[in-house]
Amino acid sequence: MPRHHFLLLLGAVLSVSMNCQRITCPVSGQAAFCHSSYLTAIPRVPSNIVKLNLNSNYIRLVTNASFPFLERLQELRLGIQQSKSLRVGARAFRNLPNLASLDLGGNKELELDVEAFSGLRKLQVLYLDHNGLNDSILQQGYFKDLVSLRTLILEGNKIEHIKPDATFRNLRSLVNVRFKANRIRQICDGDLDNVRPRNFQTFDISSNRYLYNNESFDWEKCGNPFQDITLHTLDISLTALSIQQLEKMFSAVRGTLIIQIKMHFMSFGRSFGFNNIDDPNNRTFSGLRDSSVLILDMTHGYIFTLATNVFSHLASLKILTLSLNKINQIEKNAFFGLESLQQLNLSFNLLGEIYSSTFDGLRDVSYIDLHHNHIGAIQHNAFHGLNQLKTLNLRDNSLSIIPGLHPLPRLAYFLMGHNRLTTVFGLKAVSSSTFLDFSNNALNNLNVFYEIMQLPALEYLLLRENRMARCTPAHSDTIPKDNQLLHLDLSSNFLQLMWTRNECLEVFHNLTNLTVLLLHHNYLTELPQDVFKSLDSLKRLDLSFNSLSQLSLGLFPSTLETLDLSKNRLMSPNPELFSFVRHLDLRQNQYICDCRLRDFIEWLNGTEVDLMKPLTEVYCAFPEEFQGVPLLYLNTDGCEEKDCFLTNKN
Repeated sequence: MPRHHFLLLLGAVLSVSMNCQRITCPVSGQAAFCHSSYLTAIPRVPSNIVKLNLNSNYIRLVTNASFPFLERLQELRLGIQQSKSLRVGARAFRNLPNLASLDLGGNKELELDVEAFSGLRKLQVLYLDHNGLNDSILQQGYFKDLVSLRTLILEGNKIEHIKPDATFRNLRSLVNVRFKANRIRQICDGDLDNVRPRNFQTFDISSNRYLYNNESFDWEKCGNPFQDITLHTLDISLTALSIQQLEKMFSAVRGTLIIQIKMHFMSFGRSFGFNNIDDPNNRTFSGLRDSSVLILDMTHGYIFTLATNVFSHLASLKILTLSLNKINQIEKNAFFGLESLQQLNLSFNLLGEIYSSTFDGLRDVSYIDLHHNHIGAIQHNAFHGLNQLKTLNLRDNSLSIIPGLHPLPRLAYFLMGHNRLTTVFGLKAVSSSTFLDFSNNALNNLNVFYEIMQLPALEYLLLRENRMARCTPAHSDTIPKDNQLLHLDLSSNFLQLMWTRNECLEVFHNLTNLTVLLLHHNYLTELPQDVFKSLDSLKRLDLSFNSLSQLSLGLFPSTLETLDLSKNRLMSPNPELFSFVRHLDLRQNQYICDCRLRDFIEWLNGTEVDLMKPLTEVYCAFPEEFQGVPLLYLNTDGCEEKDCFLTNKN
């Protein structure tokens, strides 16, 4: 090959290689998806796009000439570049005048020109997380043009001091800052002078393991870092603050308005079997007396004992979350002073008993969550005085009887699932309930249903997985005709055994308002002809996972809209049974594919009923040559008088 021909060919190859960087990305609507495309430069994209994703490429340099003019672009992702470093030059985004969200996160060695963000006056969200940035990012005027900035993410960097420079005074819209997982040791009075006065929606300094981590730290000298600042959410989760340090910190910020405090995964609390680390005490939160804290979230901790008066300084508190700790003891008057509390979450702890004095003082509480403890005993009248209580969650405990409750006039949700109940004696105390959960207990006789139905306001009842095999209601037990029941779950019981013995065949007869009935996993082989006779409002019926083989005409109420007959043993169903419903599931039955199935197959091919997909699961079980063949693949033309056989379309 002549030398000049070789050079021309080489030049063409290089030209193609360079043009590969200008390929058009996949576009959906007004979004271009260029992530993980091995790009080393900004690609060509339509001029009208609103979102551009360039994450996980090999781009090393962004200059003021990198982007074409994209007037409509609002969201740009340029994070996690796989090259060693990413440099962003001066006015790099000048051609993106309406950019509202910019993600540069995950570029571990990010080099920013001090004028990199110049001109982005409409930018509202900026991600600079995990970029290896130090204190200079806050102190050299990088953000001076970002007058619309609301959220600044600086998580996972190397920042040691939060001291924003004077240019932050112009960032009046900045209300969300995240300094999570940096190297911050302290924030003191004066450090935040250039962002005050300010109302921060989020101030996140969580996962800074060295924050105030010095028992001899001089808080009097440090002062209040949040002077003239209001904090909606202060997040100090995953810091190593001890109870003593926490007390001093809260005392230092005395008077600062803080709506919510998050303290997840804190190391204080003596846990189970240890005594060397203190639990919170009646001085811990004393410095917050004038902060009007409304929400305190202390999940995933090691608190073992709630001490007397521990929350007494939080008179404004409305939501207290203490789930996923090791709480085993609640001392008398532990909740004293929480007169405004509305929600208390003590789930996933180690509580074994609830005493009559446990919840003293919670006169306004409307929600108590005690699920997933080890509660086996509740003292009589333990919830006395909780006249505003609407939800009581006792799921996943070890209760064998309904506790002796003082009447709770406003209780709507009484949740006792996953316990060891053998009786429902004591229901009168929750007579106002509209939602009852007694699922996964040891209620073996359906007579409890008749007892429960005496509650006048009941609308939702869960009795699934009780293994009820008998039904012997007392002669005086009848279901009131004016009952309000809308939803009944009796799944995973033994209704077949009851009905085989002709027990309680009329169990549903007065449920004229019922709209949902769940009877799956009940070992049903047949259904009494009039079992659904009075269900004049029924819209959804689930009979899946049973052994039904034959169904009689007129069995289902005409109001039915959704019917699930999947995973039964239906062989040759008559389509008139369910042709009026809107949604139907007939998958995984035992269809016998001979000419007796002709009407059903033809109906299946022409019906407007919404059949649950995939229809390939509506297949033959017999005969052997058709086993597993979807009914939609069968041809009924052979079912003439002289032939009388089905054929496979395939």
